[in-house]
Parts: sequence; structure tokens; C-alpha cells
Amino acid sequence: MEEPVYGGMARWLGGIVLVLLFIPVVAFLLWLRAIDQRASGDLLPVIGFLALLNAGLFLFLHLATNVWIRIDLSGRKVSQIYKLFGWAVYRKTFELSEFDHLSVHRVFRGGYRATLVGREREVPVAASWKLGTVRRAGERAAAFSGLRVSDQL
Repeated sequence: MEEPVYGGMARWLGGIVLVLLFIPVVAFLLWLRAIDQRASGDLLPVIGFLALLNAGLFLFLHLATNVWIRIDLSGRKVSQIYKLFGWAVYRKTFELSEFDHLSVHRVFRGGYRATLVGREREVPVAASWKLGTVRRAGERAAAFSGLRVSDQL
């Protein structure tokens, strides 16, 4: 079983925010470049730094909203996968035996989250503003992994 942690709406809104943040910065960099061409070229390091900073922020926010959870029963493993444009960039793998139950609970500042809860760690399975979406994803993961669901609402 492999599913995204954040729902489609959160990823869609994250993409829109990234584009809305990206367009003004690109316009600003182009404006700086036009000013720099008229001047002596002293602004080139600043433009390069701002471009790299903006690209890094764009990639970080894209990576932060594309987290996937994979539960592999044959290997008894749980993997948290960070994807960048569809490719797995970073993977954390845990033993399924480390987790006691799956908890569905309300998150600080709104929304709901389903997490695999163990003695030393918690791994998010689903997060959304809709309780029904999180509850269904949590029940599906619990049924697949054989863990019990603890509803904390």
C-alpha cells in the first residue's frame, strides 16, 4: 500500500501558493537584471543569490507537500517517502513491529491526522482538513497493517 500523506487539495493549494510566490520573485529578478544591464554589472551576485534562494525555497516547499507512506507487509516495513516531481528523494524506513496502534486525532490549528504510533516515534499516514478522509485513510492503513485504530477525537 502506497498513498500520499497529504490530500490532493493540500498539494494543489501548495502548488498554487508556490506559483503565486514564484511569479513576483521572477518579475523582480528580471527587473533587477534590466537595471543591472544599464549599470556596471555589480548586481549580478545579488541576482544569482536571490534566484538560488527562490529555487531552493520552491524545491523545499514542493518536497514538504509530497510525502508518501508505504506499508510493505511482505517485509514488515513502513516507509516514509519524500518525492520531488515523482521521484523518491529521501526515504525513512521503520519496522512495522515498532508501532502499537494507529491514532486518528485533531491537529493543533485545525485539521486532522492519522499517525502510526509507537513507543519512540510517530509516522503520519494521512493529514487533511476533512475528518472523513483521514478516518478512511487511517482505517485502510490499519486494516492493511493489522494494527488497531485509536480514535482520539
